[in-house]
Amino acid sequence: MEGFKTIKEVSKEKWPIKEIMATKKSQEKIDFPIEKEKITTLPPHAIAAMSHFKNSPGILAIIEMPPKKDFSQEGKRFIALDRINNPSNLGALMRIVDWYGWDGIICSPESVDSFNPKVIQASMGSFLRVPTFSMPLKDLFRETKLPIIAADLKGTSIDEFSFPKSGILLLGSESEGIRNDFSPFFNARITIPRRGKVDSLNVSVAGGIILHAWG
Repeated sequence: MEGFKTIKEVSKEKWPIKEIMATKKSQEKIDFPIEKEKITTLPPHAIAAMSHFKNSPGILAIIEMPPKKDFSQEGKRFIALDRINNPSNLGALMRIVDWYGWDGIICSPESVDSFNPKVIQASMGSFLRVPTFSMPLKDLFRETKLPIIAADLKGTSIDEFSFPKSGILLLGSESEGIRNDFSPFFNARITIPRRGKVDSLNVSVAGGIILHAWG
């Protein structure tokens, strides 16, 4: 993990921090509890060499991964993502799920890894609170008892649709959409009414609008 805000959120959520590597200047900005013996001082060039970002924040942390959460479904609400490859979009969707209090995100195996550094950065700490699962979506759809609601340009307007109390909202790849062979599993298709001329919405923007409409 890297960056002051991310590492501070990790500390706040009580994920075990095994080690912090930081420049002397960056250490002066640490404002969260951490044992001194866990801090290693490194020169700026060494931190920059390990950073995933063009402009390194000057601080990195090695975190102990928490145990995996049980994937219980009854009465819950999830977003399912089919082939979402942009890490910024997944991170933004984590923040949206966190904001609206949904129960997690289910990613197809082809989607970007939920612990990709750019996903973590974009989530602004929400990755700590939003359970994220990776599994073949077709297997999930065969077994789940939750209604599956697919976002589709040809679907029913969200202004007219009666949302269920629980369910799975399926969002597809920005470039390819949702795979056709998932169609038999859908309980409904919904769309966001378009009033302008743009032909599509960013997947995280669309997800936020639908979650707000879902209530």
